[in-house]
Amino acid sequence: MQHGLLLLSRIIDLEASTRNDIRFQQAPVEYPHLIALDNCRNLVYLRVWDESDMTRFDRDTLTLTLATSAKLYAGQTNNMSIRMASDQGYLVAMGIAKILLCFQHDIHKVYHKDALEVALIAYIGGNCA
Repeated sequence: MQHGLLLLSRIIDLEASTRNDIRFQQAPVEYPHLIALDNCRNLVYLRVWDESDMTRFDRDTLTLTLATSAKLYAGQTNNMSIRMASDQGYLVAMGIAKILLCFQHDIHKVYHKDALEVALIAYIGGNCA
């Protein structure tokens, strides 16, 4: 978990973030970014569903603003297009995500993908409580 938190802290400014405003590290970090389905491979991602106008990702300030009604899902995949086409159960029922963020792609070591995904799940789970 420690290694995953270290990887996550390179992406999220853990000190400045709150439940409703997740702030990301500033440049030169290239993550997060909205997923480019053709370009993002071997990635850890965050999907956000919400019908309110309050939930949004601001590219200029690198802030993900979440309404209390937002639903979050973190995961990892080698190919996001294939992953989304294979959605089942509650993910299909939730419909198309409002925001798809790539936290990091081109992660070729399974351990690093697993560590970052577990830390992200723990973070959003604790953050949403």
